[in-house]
Amino acid sequence: MIDIPGEDSNAAYERGVTAGDIAARLAGHEARLGALNGNLARMADEMAGVKLALQRLADQAEGRDTTVITKALDKADTQRWAAAERSWSPIAKLATGIGMLVGILGVIAFFTR
Repeated sequence: MIDIPGEDSNAAYERGVTAGDIAARLAGHEARLGALNGNLARMADEMAGVKLALQRLADQAEGRDTTVITKALDKADTQRWAAAERSWSPIAKLATGIGMLVGILGVIAFFTR
């Protein structure tokens, strides 16, 4: 105990009680801060897990989208080639021939007048 000159025993006692109260309060605060730090560390670990799960979901969605787009493009390409390889029906050929003949005769008639 530190003796302060001119201090009576009651004042020294009160000073000791106050110091004890302060030490007890500080110990309580340290316990609370320790618990908070533990909670924050667990929360950070949980957030890292959530971030990893979210990244996995994003990667899966991107892969699915790529697959869907690739399949759609392949299907469209196949349909385009199938449509291009189809031949004209005889009626379509006849109608086109007659249309071209009428067009050519019309141009000739226009310029020969």
